[in-house]
Amino acid sequence: VGVALLLASLIGIPGAFSIVIVGQRFGTLGPLVLGIAIAIAGLLVLLSADSYAAYLFGGCCMGFSWAFCLPFIQSLLATIDRKGSAISAGTSLSTFGSAMGPGLAAMVVGGGKYANVFMLSIGLFVITLTLFFFANQARLRRI
Repeated sequence: VGVALLLASLIGIPGAFSIVIVGQRFGTLGPLVLGIAIAIAGLLVLLSADSYAAYLFGGCCMGFSWAFCLPFIQSLLATIDRKGSAISAGTSLSTFGSAMGPGLAAMVVGGGKYANVFMLSIGLFVITLTLFFFANQARLRRI
């Protein structure tokens, strides 16, 4: 498990570097959709992982998507509010979510059913992507 987690973390490095090329070419929302889709695909692989290779692949998808999506999320927040309050609030909410995440996961695990945590994560990803889509649409209407 330790080696798989290490590789999943290391695969995030190319994800972080790829944002420059992808962001310049495709904007913010499209790559964010792709990154969240990769995260959801990784979670679906982890839901059905029955081998080390599947676990490793799902973990790598998650590591890549996090490093890939975070700059796009911050960029979208910065374009929504040029004064910086949205990015500050987003960073605070991210920290709050990181603190609450283990508690939410513990509440849904119940009886060792770890699949519930993955399903909760997929649902939260979909909600987040929907909110970013509407925020981006509101931003475009103001322009």
